[in-house]
Amino acid sequence: MKEIKKILFVHRVERPVNPLFEAIMQRAVLSDSVLSTAGLCIDSAEIGLPQDYVVEEKKPLPEVQSILDSMGCQSYSYRSKDIRSQSSLIDWADLILVPDLGTEDLLCMFSHEAWSKTIEISVYCGKKHGGADADKLSDGNSPKSTDDYISIATTFKMLLPELINRIKDSYASHLIVKGRLFVNNKTAPLGATVTGNASVVMCGGDLLNFTPGNILIADRLGAILKSEITQDISFNVINKLAKSPEFYDSKTQQMKDVLENFKATIESEKKPNSIGQAKQKVNPSKVEKFFPDGDNAIAIVVRNAKAIVCSRGVGGMHYYDIPYVYTCIGATEHIKDNQLIVVDSARGEVYDAVTLRRN
Repeated sequence: MKEIKKILFVHRVERPVNPLFEAIMQRAVLSDSVLSTAGLCIDSAEIGLPQDYVVEEKKPLPEVQSILDSMGCQSYSYRSKDIRSQSSLIDWADLILVPDLGTEDLLCMFSHEAWSKTIEISVYCGKKHGGADADKLSDGNSPKSTDDYISIATTFKMLLPELINRIKDSYASHLIVKGRLFVNNKTAPLGATVTGNASVVMCGGDLLNFTPGNILIADRLGAILKSEITQDISFNVINKLAKSPEFYDSKTQQMKDVLENFKATIESEKKPNSIGQAKQKVNPSKVEKFFPDGDNAIAIVVRNAKAIVCSRGVGGMHYYDIPYVYTCIGATEHIKDNQLIVVDSARGEVYDAVTLRRN
């Protein structure tokens, strides 16, 4: 499948709607780590009949600019182009999107090269029969009022999630693992996409080396937490301390006393791990980073993680409001420690950021 990394919007001279499409799409790219890492580029052009005069470098109409301002796109700098004089844009584009069939026919009559890559937006997104709103986008009529432009912008935003999904489908060769998206209590996916370095956790002891701001990768995170938090400290001991009233006292001195007691517990509660390996000395100074505000160890690790990728689900993760993908079988096998990755929690996917960016 050909990767889609360059999109061209084309509209007819009498339907100047590209500023809306281009600005909305640009905002989507900026807010989506997958699209921005891939370097998705957006451009647009106008087309008219041979006798039509297209004003190049034209700014959006005042009513369109007003809508853009209301959407927070004041800094967006649109300038119109004539596709007839800049036909190289057709070769440049991986995908050409048009608002209506009339524009598609006109463009394809002008350029045979556009045939294989030009399609109506609503058809490409599978929303051809999406009701009156979709019809408003593709009816071919010229917008006559601000309300018409608002309706077109609203329709495009409605189609945008499916458009983005179709684009991401073309990046399948960069997938490392694919799982299921996590749905929170409001039955809506968190939907965040983030880029970061992976911290692969194979056992409880690996949590001591977790770097805040990394993406936590684990196979059976729940099993790690239920068994032990380090190779020589039982999780029950830590959990007991974390639940003690003194631990939640806001007074600095009392918190320090609790940490000192916890360090002493480390020395007294050492024990071999479950597979009989020689026990390892834990550096007590590392403990403090797990308890900056009196929560238990795993809560601090999760809160400081940019995202979580697991092979099994762990309950309660929606409380942390971070991207979370589970049932990613083979995650710790295929994702390397400190590897730069992109997590898309809306699709349950993990990409190799380096190859996604390079190609």
